[in-house]
Amino acid sequence: MAAWQALPDNLRDKVSIVGLSGTGSWRKAITEKGGVESIFGPAKRVFVVFDRDDPYENPTGAKSVETAYQQIRADLGRKARRVVLPQGINDVAEFFQRYDWAAFQVLLQRAAEPVRHYPRLDLSRPAPDTDWLVEDLLVANEATVLAGDGGVGKSFITMALALAITGGDESFLGLPIKRHGRVLYVDEENSASLVLQRLNALGLNERHRENLDYIWYAGVDLLHEPEKLLEEAMDSEPVLVVVDSLSRVAVGAEENSNDAMTALMRKGVVPIARDTGAAVLLVHHTDKAGSGPRGASSIRNSADQVISIVAAESKGVKTGTLNIFPSKARRLTRPIQARLDGDIEEDGYVRVVPAEGSQPF
Repeated sequence: MAAWQALPDNLRDKVSIVGLSGTGSWRKAITEKGGVESIFGPAKRVFVVFDRDDPYENPTGAKSVETAYQQIRADLGRKARRVVLPQGINDVAEFFQRYDWAAFQVLLQRAAEPVRHYPRLDLSRPAPDTDWLVEDLLVANEATVLAGDGGVGKSFITMALALAITGGDESFLGLPIKRHGRVLYVDEENSASLVLQRLNALGLNERHRENLDYIWYAGVDLLHEPEKLLEEAMDSEPVLVVVDSLSRVAVGAEENSNDAMTALMRKGVVPIARDTGAAVLLVHHTDKAGSGPRGASSIRNSADQVISIVAAESKGVKTGTLNIFPSKARRLTRPIQARLDGDIEEDGYVRVVPAEGSQPF
């Protein structure tokens, strides 16, 4: 009634106003009047105005409003447009006690604008160069799964990479390091003594300690509490995040479940890369064939790339060379070969170095 009274005379033959007794009366009203087409068929736009229930003070009322609008939108299609009353205005009658039809038209114009819940990529931007963290190996802002058999040397590789980036090394396995800075390393796999032994054997020094945030056995759960690690990563601003290993941060999840692994990757892993700009390296085990990540196909499909590590053999005997190659590549990455030089027990040091005379394979 308040809206009809405020309606200017020159619009009375162009605008129809329909009042409903409550959010649950939509279905009954249109059924009694012969359906949606009989009431709203000629209309180009149907503006829907609800009372503004505070979701904190009246959660049931707020939920009923949302349910009612979804039903109206389903029945009317794209011609339905929702009008949002200003903060502090509870209903249409109260609005017109304070404002006139011209002010209401501003709300109608806003409601008529296309709905945009999600941001659009600016396609006019020039295409940037690939933002390599390690050239031809790891890309900033992307999530990579590092898959290898147990004991093949995955942790040595990732620890050596972390030290190279935090220590300012020019290259890693012969590949140029394009950016240096902090590394956030999540280790739910190895014992504390083994971590310290390996890091010191790899040459841990004071510069590394200043730039390496090493989270050890902290119960990181990227499936049920993904926001915690994301918050830490946002604050520490790392250029690399290492998570060792996938199975230990997917608490209670079935590794072969595509639903669970999709949730892990999309909610827990990929957002860290996208929101922080860091390269994320997720350590995982290989499948029975030994060339790809174990478990659900969504692990591979959700990652930006997959890098596999396989121990090279000659006539069934391991040669000590590690073949590191992209088993899913969206970038022009290339395979490399590495080996572990030295022994913790005998030499007190270990280095991850390019295999002598290594060639692409």
